[in-house]
Amino acid sequence: NLGRLLQELGFDVLEIEPEKGIQLKGYAYGFLGGSCGKISLNELAFCGDFSLLNQSQQIEAFLKKYDVKPISLCQGPIHDIGGIVAIAE
Repeated sequence: NLGRLLQELGFDVLEIEPEKGIQLKGYAYGFLGGSCGKISLNELAFCGDFSLLNQSQQIEAFLKKYDVKPISLCQGPIHDIGGIVAIAE
């Protein structure tokens, strides 16, 4: 598995279960990576309410190790929008 390979190469990896609650129009569910993106050095923004993720506590603990705070951009379920790219900080 990719996570294990990356760990063997020295990367710190958080493996999570698939989140069936991530919405993606036209599909049964979306992907976490398509719902978020770094908007500053210390902030990872999510399209939707981060606390609604089944594994939000594990993800938040992992981010905290790197001084990154999850930010919910809006209320309601998480949406896979293809990712978030900050144009300027």
